[in-house]
Amino acid sequence: MKKYFYRLLPICLFILVMTGCNDTETVISIGEARNLVAEISTQSAAIGDNVTFTVKVDQQDNQLALEEDIDVVLTFAGKNVEGKDVIIIDDMISSGDSILDVARELKRRKARKAYAAATFGLFTNGLAKFDAAYEQGIIDHILTTNLVYQRPELLSRPYYVNVDLSKYIALLIDNLNHNVSIHGLLNPTDRINRILEKHRAAQAQKAAENNISEEA
Repeated sequence: MKKYFYRLLPICLFILVMTGCNDTETVISIGEARNLVAEISTQSAAIGDNVTFTVKVDQQDNQLALEEDIDVVLTFAGKNVEGKDVIIIDDMISSGDSILDVARELKRRKARKAYAAATFGLFTNGLAKFDAAYEQGIIDHILTTNLVYQRPELLSRPYYVNVDLSKYIALLIDNLNHNVSIHGLLNPTDRINRILEKHRAAQAQKAAENNISEEA
């Protein structure tokens, strides 16, 4: 939700400047620096939801400088996902509401499969909603790392994939102990490209074998 806040706050301020306040409100010159307060109407929001921002300047001496409510609608601005596999990436899964809402919206837009990947899988409200989402075909797989404790019931779920970072953390520690740069470890571009090249080579080999079998 923070990323939405940081992106939308400048827009909210611009709207305030352009629209101003109602005629019935009294606007008093601030005179000096005040703290800007922005309150959000919800803990999480998905595509299509209305989010209300209350933007105001701190009151001093019972003098209200500015206060305004703004409704913002979050809309999907991406490309057509019909028939495609989609990966939803976040820093953590807490209750899971936001990720499941996004997956639900992607499936509504006819995405073929929806995968959710996060660094930390907390699952603070249990696994029932994830079980239901998997059974309903809303989410296909969930991937989180072993950087936090993973309960046995989580590891036993058919949709859950454990991402073991033990070797990666060991390499980081080893490089730091030997005063070696960790840039190559923190930048995954080369490793991702190698995996993609390996995957493409395997796909090409499989296609070639299928062509040979069809000709035979």
